[in-house]
Amino acid sequence: MIPSVRPAVLEDVPSIARLFLESFDPDLHPFLTQAQRGASRFMSLPFLYPHMHGHHRVYVVTISGRIAGYADFRLMSSGQGFLSYLAVASWARGRGLASSLIHKFLSAEPMTTLTLDVFTSNVAANALYEKIGFSHGPVTTWATRELPEATVPEAIGAFSVQQAAFDTYGFSEFLTESGSSPERFGRIGHRVLRCFNTSTFENDRQLARVRASFPQMKIAFGTFDSNTMPAVPHEVIVRSERRVLTVSPQANPSGPSSETKLETQYHDED
Repeated sequence: MIPSVRPAVLEDVPSIARLFLESFDPDLHPFLTQAQRGASRFMSLPFLYPHMHGHHRVYVVTISGRIAGYADFRLMSSGQGFLSYLAVASWARGRGLASSLIHKFLSAEPMTTLTLDVFTSNVAANALYEKIGFSHGPVTTWATRELPEATVPEAIGAFSVQQAAFDTYGFSEFLTESGSSPERFGRIGHRVLRCFNTSTFENDRQLARVRASFPQMKIAFGTFDSNTMPAVPHEVIVRSERRVLTVSPQANPSGPSSETKLETQYHDED
């Protein structure tokens, strides 16, 4: 059967959530918000409240009515697009489905660039993006460290609100209330504390206080570029690279000839 690409609908969310989990190494699941227990509820929000997610575009590709892959895009400013996630089921690979999803988005939206992040260890995905024409960019390091022993609990701003989000989705963000200025953190599952900058990742005193507030937490996690790598001992779990595709005018088709050129440009064996 010929694959068919269409906009996703609410009923597709369970299949999309399963594809997301299948597309990532299980060792990375603890560090991915959309791999947590309430991911399907979170993924449903753009379909339940489309007026609040006008920048969001999700497509699925089906074969004989069965969802074989999906892609989650964001519309940024000034004709810039961002590919947040793209996954193809293992049973459907080798048919050009990933390219078809990218092609569908670029055919529908007047983009000048399309940006994405891809793990450097993902050989198949990098080969695809290389073939399509994505340029290479800066590398980000995903790193973890053990949290220090708990001390005095940290004051958490709007605790009930963040706890409600955590109970619903399995992840949340919060601000601390002690110190001269609030610090932003995230909870990913019960064990992982997301740090959003190097200083908080390195701050033993504050990490110990946050751990006391959430006793099940064991690991601090952050992402860092080459200029912000932490000085404290840490473990690198994976690296990702920012890649950018400059979209030619023909990739925003206005007629059959443009459509044909785009289809040729993005055909591959993914």
